[in-house]
Amino acid sequence: MKKILIILIVLFSLSSSASAENVITDQYVTEEGIQINSYSTNWQGQKLKDIHDELISNTHGEELSSLKTINLYPGANGDGKEEGMYHFSIRKANLFSGGTKLQDGSTIDLYNMDSKKSVDEIARVLAHEYGHHFTIYYMAKHDSKYFTDWKESGYYQTRLGKEFPLIAEDESNGHQWNLAEIAAEDYVQLYGSPKSKGAVEVYDILERFQKGLLDNKLEYSSLSYNITPQENMEIPLALEIPAVRDYWEKLSEVSSDARAYSKPELEFDSATKLGDGYSQYLFKWSDSRDASGVEASYYTLVAYSSDLKNYTPIKLVGADEENEAVIGSVVQNTSRSRRYYSDGIPGGGYNKLKLIAVGKNGEAVASSLYEVNYENNSMTEFKSNYASDSIPAVENLTKDESIFTRVSYVVSEIFYIIYSIYEMIFLHISINQ
Repeated sequence: MKKILIILIVLFSLSSSASAENVITDQYVTEEGIQINSYSTNWQGQKLKDIHDELISNTHGEELSSLKTINLYPGANGDGKEEGMYHFSIRKANLFSGGTKLQDGSTIDLYNMDSKKSVDEIARVLAHEYGHHFTIYYMAKHDSKYFTDWKESGYYQTRLGKEFPLIAEDESNGHQWNLAEIAAEDYVQLYGSPKSKGAVEVYDILERFQKGLLDNKLEYSSLSYNITPQENMEIPLALEIPAVRDYWEKLSEVSSDARAYSKPELEFDSATKLGDGYSQYLFKWSDSRDASGVEASYYTLVAYSSDLKNYTPIKLVGADEENEAVIGSVVQNTSRSRRYYSDGIPGGGYNKLKLIAVGKNGEAVASSLYEVNYENNSMTEFKSNYASDSIPAVENLTKDESIFTRVSYVVSEIFYIIYSIYEMIFLHISINQ
């Protein structure tokens, strides 16, 4: 019996323990029973309730009850690379047909909280980590091949894994190619809170000149939704593959209020020579609209390096502004001199452009990728090369809910409870001995 159950209880987990010097400075238990532990003196009292309010601002369903703890740590995690981590355990839930189940007790850790002042600064990370909880919960329940034979899972098919061979079950090709990370970013786009999709202001070289901001230091975070709505910008955004939203809604039975918007089209409008080898380039674009004709709330033009590994935002434009942005240089004429200022993009290796449009509910859609030749004032569009017939129909990703499955699930639960009681008794006897 014990041998069978050891095989039955297969755990998958992401885990790390808090360092010994971390001491809880405040604690808040939510009405759902989630324990929010702060190890940061910067996060006390009402701020812990703000964490809870932001958490539940992310669309959720029955999976919320499986989350038990949120830890707020003052500094970095072990490797210093992560702003947040999700810890979970999966066990075999179906004795006969091999189903899986997310065990209760999942944990979210948030790091560097001493430097964060409000929930606005952690909303994107919190939504992403909760996205792990949401997606893992429902894949364990209805698409368990993800944990045993991931390339045969419905999610791998839905996310066009065969079209993007760098997608992996781990971080061997980079964090952004990990399928679990892609799923969590899907969640942010489809279900994330308004604060998790906040925009950061971006001015092009002409606006910076006009506003007297040319000497200001420019710093942008990869967490800025209008610049990078998902970590991996080399694959389609969630709403650009209709089956992605259908997949998550079908698995979770949680509706998303995100609606598809049309892809904007970028145009190389003109090039103006300013003198002394400096030029100014004007780009314009078409509107992005949903099926009802509602225009996207704002657009952000982003420049990428040739290998797409680095990027720099050009300009944020609201729906009530002209759809245009300037790249290159500006000139300041005085009675005594001419002074040129440049954004360093032409000739700086950032020769590819993409336009990100964001709708009223945080829906994100990107234009095609364009390559600009600043020497001959031309631009080439790279259209998506994946075939629509490679996207599986959602009806083919049915959940396994036969009577046999439900009965075997109940039997498995009974075995698991018996095993848990046995373990508790055995442990108790061992301690007393």
